[in-house]
Amino acid sequence: MNITRPLSPSNVRKKDYSEEVIKPLFDIKTLDFYCRYIISSNQNIRVSGLNLVKELFDKVDPVSYGSDIERVTRIEFIKRGLEARLSRKLTDRDMIIQYINGGIIDKPLLDTDSMEEISDEVLAYLNEQAGELAKSYFVDDKYEQILNLATNLKNANYSRRSEVVHDIQKLTSELNMRFNKMDDAMYSSPMFTLMPGEFEVALSDIYSRETSPS
Repeated sequence: MNITRPLSPSNVRKKDYSEEVIKPLFDIKTLDFYCRYIISSNQNIRVSGLNLVKELFDKVDPVSYGSDIERVTRIEFIKRGLEARLSRKLTDRDMIIQYINGGIIDKPLLDTDSMEEISDEVLAYLNEQAGELAKSYFVDDKYEQILNLATNLKNANYSRRSEVVHDIQKLTSELNMRFNKMDDAMYSSPMFTLMPGEFEVALSDIYSRETSPS
């Protein structure tokens, strides 16, 4: 997988990272792994992990792949599969595939008969890859806020420094909380929590694991 970044000539102006867009360009092999991930019955696949993959592929724009129908089709397969698993709560492999294809009589997007179950090792690798890229996007989203706080701190007079420092502390806590949540989603052992917004995901992970036919 390649990551492309638009470049600005350094001799013209200072590079503006706030205008920078990161576009993950996945190769066919990597996309095939994610296709297998989406329809796999591996009991270590968790809702939090699927959310992490969705967060990544929400940033993937098929237009970036031009007329490469092979990769565009796989991206569509993955996005539909994530919708089946996260929005429709489907867990059965055949039902997920049927949802992806649009119905029983519709032409399949991909040949799924040759897609093997994903191993724990590959699952762990894909979770880690999705997590690291999701972190990168999250930091990009916060870039302007981070830059503004740093500028405010530099320019603040003595009476306002404590206010700016408080804002920095608040942002740091927010960043750490989000990073910790991403780190947890990257590993297969579910962490139980009563935190609002996370309790439901943790409970869903535990339920899915305990009721998995595998």
